[in-house]
Parts: sequence; C-alpha cells; structure tokens
Amino acid sequence: ATLTLADSSQGMGAADEADRQDFLARRLEPLESGLTPADLAPKMIDILVGSKASEKVRQRLLDSLSVVRTGPYIQALKATVTTDFRSILPNIDAPTLIIVGDEDKVLPPSESQVLADAIPGAELVTIEHAGHLSNIESPDRFNAILGEFLDRHAAIADTL
Repeated sequence: ATLTLADSSQGMGAADEADRQDFLARRLEPLESGLTPADLAPKMIDILVGSKASEKVRQRLLDSLSVVRTGPYIQALKATVTTDFRSILPNIDAPTLIIVGDEDKVLPPSESQVLADAIPGAELVTIEHAGHLSNIESPDRFNAILGEFLDRHAAIADTL
C-alpha cells in the first residue's frame, strides 16, 4: 500500500560509463587480489556510518560485513552499476517515504532528493548524524518516522 526507500538512489544507470566502470574497478580490485569482504570491513565502517555512530553500531556492522560472501558481493557490485530506475520513478503512485541520513557518504541526501523529485508526492525525511545505515544508527528516530508515515496511510492498506 505504501513504499519506503531508505538510504537509496535511482541507480547508477544515470552515471556515465567511465564513472560506473571506475566505481566497479575500485571495489573489485581488492577482491580480485584475494581479499575478502571480512578483510575490507574495518575500512568500510567509517564510510558507511555517520560521525556519531556508537561503538555498538560499529561493532554490529563489522560483524555483519565480516560474514558477507565474496561471490554474492561481487554480483551485487556488478548489479549496482547497471541499475537504473529513472524511467519507473514517475509512475509510482503509492504514498512514498524516502529516508536518508544527513551524513550518508555512499548515497548522499542529494541522491534521495532526486528520488523525491521524481516520485509524485514523495516525502523526504533526513535523519541527523546518521550515515548510510540510518535504520541501524538511529533506530528510534527511523522507526518513529516510518511508524508515523505508516499510521497516516493505514487506511489504504485496509482497502486492499
């Protein structure tokens, strides 16, 4: 009945080919040289979280990234550079909530603004001091925003 997009984007299809290939090459090179996602995890944390992320959040993320399997991760990276939702965004007619951390370095708030501009009637909410994992870094704020949105649109679900 509704759609929520958290720390998301329209996809890299809008980027030029050189940027997409550079993105992919920088991420594949360490993996192709034998490193695993677990090896890369400690360096990835500062990119993924905001400046006020607690040690508990950082450890949770490290634990999560340390069990990612290399093959599926490579497949996800390759899919990332080919994803392009631009043509379907204007056709979304469900109430849409877009949530983004104001310190998201992976998909910054400007990416979420593009989504909000493209989806008719979409609402954009920014969570302060959160990075790319706003739901994990600020779960109370994230859940309050999402809960209020869902409550506001609960009647739609009752008609389905």
